[in-house]
Amino acid sequence: MASAEGTESAAVATEEYVNTVADRTAGAAVKRYFTIPGRDPFEELEWELRDAFIAGKDKPTFEQQGVEFPRFWSQTATNIVAQKYFRGRMSSPERERSV
Repeated sequence: MASAEGTESAAVATEEYVNTVADRTAGAAVKRYFTIPGRDPFEELEWELRDAFIAGKDKPTFEQQGVEFPRFWSQTATNIVAQKYFRGRMSSPERERSV
């Protein structure tokens, strides 16, 4: 059977780390690659309004009309994102309508 002898844990004083300022110049530099300076990346896409609809046996399992998605997204992607990831109650003003 395994023994836990000699495994005393040393108490670490957390007071040492309170209000410690990290070196703000240290960090990873990330170069711009996919976007153009001065342009809004979302303005570069073509957007369209469409309806999200998932059919059931007798009636729709899910339906939300007038949702906004990039034109290149498939209807399946639209249906899944609108159903699974949009927040807010259906038919309420708080319901998300765009990616």
